[in-house]
Amino acid sequence: MLQRFTVLIVIVIALCCPAYAYADDGYAGAVAETPVPRNSHDIAMQAEVVSIILHPGYAEVECAYRFKNEGKAQAVQMGFPDIYDRKGNPGITQFRAYVDDIEFPVRTVTLKLGPGQLNYNDFSTTSRWFIQDVPFKEGQVRIIVNRYLAPYGGTASLEESFMTWFGYTMHTGATWKGKIGRADVNVTFASGLTWDDFTPGRKACKSVNYTVPKSTIEPSGYTKQEDGFSWTFFNLEPKINKDDISFNFFRDTTNGGLKGLKVAATSELHIGSRFYPASQAFDGNVTTAWVEGARGTGIGQTLTAEFKQPTQIGEIRILPGYVKTRALYKQNSRPKQITATFSNGTIKQIDLIDQPRVQYIKLSKPIEASWVKFTINSVYRGTTDADSCISEIEFGLGHTNTGQTAPKLLAGIATANTREATTLRPTAVRAQDATPLQPATVCAQDVLLAVAVLIMLLFAVGTWQNFYGNKDDDQKPSDENEDTNEKSTANSE
Repeated sequence: MLQRFTVLIVIVIALCCPAYAYADDGYAGAVAETPVPRNSHDIAMQAEVVSIILHPGYAEVECAYRFKNEGKAQAVQMGFPDIYDRKGNPGITQFRAYVDDIEFPVRTVTLKLGPGQLNYNDFSTTSRWFIQDVPFKEGQVRIIVNRYLAPYGGTASLEESFMTWFGYTMHTGATWKGKIGRADVNVTFASGLTWDDFTPGRKACKSVNYTVPKSTIEPSGYTKQEDGFSWTFFNLEPKINKDDISFNFFRDTTNGGLKGLKVAATSELHIGSRFYPASQAFDGNVTTAWVEGARGTGIGQTLTAEFKQPTQIGEIRILPGYVKTRALYKQNSRPKQITATFSNGTIKQIDLIDQPRVQYIKLSKPIEASWVKFTINSVYRGTTDADSCISEIEFGLGHTNTGQTAPKLLAGIATANTREATTLRPTAVRAQDATPLQPATVCAQDVLLAVAVLIMLLFAVGTWQNFYGNKDDDQKPSDENEDTNEKSTANSE
């Protein structure tokens, strides 16, 4: 009876699991982490500010931390983990670390994860660690800033939408000494994106006969704004699955996410089977790029984006170079100055700094245009390849809120130990802001689930009666079954 009861529980659990959660084409990127100490128990994290800007296909992340050494002078290995997906692709790119406003050297270490290590999911088996060796004097306070780009993770294609997610793991912050005095997490939509872009509504997935809910935000207690959402935690000792940040949503993948843009370039690079078309500068993917194919460094080459209808443009965002890896960024040329020509005749010169980060060009007033043409005027020369590259170009109606950077916000936070706040989540989402979940469509899967639960209850009653009605007869077989299960579990591990 116990064996049959165990099998039934497994069946019920299988029925309860969403059919789309573990598709073969799943991508396990887009998880960011609070750094962990690898060789010290004397360092306390007094405060933490995480600023995340959500773009059409990736997140731009800046984290600022205030650490204090409560022990003797020492050099601390600070580890920032990044998880490879099942295809061997890293989850983040262009990781940079700064200590007290000075860029700090970072080395990478790759580790193979075992079962249950760091609580990562089954899609992720390899971890790349960004390691910083940060010296601390006795009692010293240091400000650490990390910046990077993270493609969104996804699990399954649902009709014309793609289930997408982004997360920031807080629980690794518990490895520092004591509690985190204060932690602020601010998520902002890039200009041109609204809540509607992340919550397109419920869709029925015919292949699995399942009604997909709207986007979800965890944990609760966030404050919702017009252009994003945020949390503030006090005296936090973060726990896994309780305090970790996650945002699950659905995005349109029609036409590669270009949403009606028609793009063209005067040249595109072909190398054997590899192709770097103009569309890759507008696909929302930071691991791809447009690479011009003319001789030389590409000065004079143009890239044009034509809109489906006249569009108001208040901001242009450019991610110059080939930012898939640090090596590719340095090896290839990247634009230094670009001329943007609008269909109404407006011309704007754009000067770009030589850094693999999103650069915001905010127009003094919106321009209505049917198309925009970008011309390369000058470049930063690559170390090995002359071809110029642009990873992403985006357009916004207004101006993205970029003024409150993580370091500025951290500087404005008083040391949390002087505060009397004790509530971990002082604010709660208002009822009118909560994402409604409509009743799901009743389907065959729901009926099967209800029947399975009923059968499980009936077997549970039978097991109870057999156990207490024939205790002496059943005791030995039960012990043998448990021994067998323990051996099976040990073999599986």
